[in-house]
Amino acid sequence: MMGRKQRTSMADIVADAKRHPRVEAVVPLVPGQRNEVDELSTPDGVRMELAFDEIDADTARREVESGALVVWGGCGCGPTDCGELDWPDPALVRGATPTFGRRDGGWLSLWKAGQGRVVFVHGSVTWGGYAP
Repeated sequence: MMGRKQRTSMADIVADAKRHPRVEAVVPLVPGQRNEVDELSTPDGVRMELAFDEIDADTARREVESGALVVWGGCGCGPTDCGELDWPDPALVRGATPTFGRRDGGWLSLWKAGQGRVVFVHGSVTWGGYAP
């Protein structure tokens, strides 16, 4: 006669989970910069999450006119770029449309930060009264 496999009860599963909780390391955010695991936050320390990996210049202009923050990532080497992030006053770019460098290029992405939005400028981009 073949033995039945004993099933684990839900109570046993819960008791085991309580005895051996799963612990994940939490790396603190660095306000206005990326932390050591490449998570971004606004200067106020609000976690940023990618909404659209590429947006056009007109969309970026409209987002800033609607209150989005702007951050420059510099080199344009990846989704969060390298080096320090630069947060210019949005008034410097409001009303203008970003332009992309001919040689190096660049791109724009849109991020969510709590209830707000952030336009992330990557690479060689000038915008209104601001160019890093």
